[in-house]
Amino acid sequence: MIHQKITRSVLAALAAGGLLWLWMTAEAKGGTDAPKSGLEEVLSLGGLSDNRLLMWVGLAVDPAGNMIVTDALDYSIKIFNSRGRLVRRVGREGGGQADFQALRDVGLSKSAVYVTDQNDPRIFVFNTQLEFQRALPLSRAISYLRVLPDDTLAAACLSLKKGERALIWLADGQGRTLQEIPYGTDLDNPASDRASFAFLGQDLILAYNFKDRVERLDRKGRRLWTKSLFHLKDVPMRSLLGVKLPQKFIYKDVAVDSAGRSYILGGGLAGNPSRDVYVLSPEGHLLATLTLPEKSHCLVIDGQDFLYSRADEGLTIKKFRVHLPWDGRPSKPKGPRP
Repeated sequence: MIHQKITRSVLAALAAGGLLWLWMTAEAKGGTDAPKSGLEEVLSLGGLSDNRLLMWVGLAVDPAGNMIVTDALDYSIKIFNSRGRLVRRVGREGGGQADFQALRDVGLSKSAVYVTDQNDPRIFVFNTQLEFQRALPLSRAISYLRVLPDDTLAAACLSLKKGERALIWLADGQGRTLQEIPYGTDLDNPASDRASFAFLGQDLILAYNFKDRVERLDRKGRRLWTKSLFHLKDVPMRSLLGVKLPQKFIYKDVAVDSAGRSYILGGGLAGNPSRDVYVLSPEGHLLATLTLPEKSHCLVIDGQDFLYSRADEGLTIKKFRVHLPWDGRPSKPKGPRP
């Protein structure tokens, strides 16, 4: 059961997760004017002269194309329709039941919206009209949240303890544990196993943030395939809170389209840092490399296979139609950078 007293180790992991998130978004700053590759922009929401977004960090899209956004600097959750009109806003700074301090992830089911706050060890649950329902306490800090349509929660859990493996925690909409899927390979430095993930059917696609490793796991945690896009053996390291981590993010996020293709956002070692998106087949073969027009820390793909990314340091949401240069042959990633 997850309804346990929060320990000091959990709070330490929360603090570490916050520093890692700040590091990741800082690395994503500073767009370029390079042309798009295989991406057709269909919507730009926000911008320097638009105050609807201050710094969005999490995004989920419903079947009608409505965008549910966590805005960290505005301490709010916002709903925009498919044309970009703001239709609802909820939240303020504070410590109440629906107040926020440092909003992060958002997940969407058929009946509820789930959000996380970096400084609060709970998952906040709202209905689809953003009316507060409940808060789910956590016994382990989480670094990444995804939600399935049937209200199954999936979270990557952080650990700072040597010998303790990272895991994907699956729970129902009431926070009751359904399953724990262990993953990771470094028991001496578990923080290095931090990963983003997406569902491919019943399986998981994991993109490790600090390793040159993308893998597909089944629900029992068995590896179906493992991919190294840059073929790196040694990654330059730095020390953060006494833990050794790579100097740059290797992979920042992952999303999956309706055909089962995985889209992996490269980090600081990509040919175009925080812009190159590597498209993999369900079997793990590299199909294409797309390039975002600006640096991003996250990717979202909706039910219609539109791709969303971050621009202007969180002031703007970009929505794209994807055109894959698919010719039946494998491709090669751009990079790594020296």
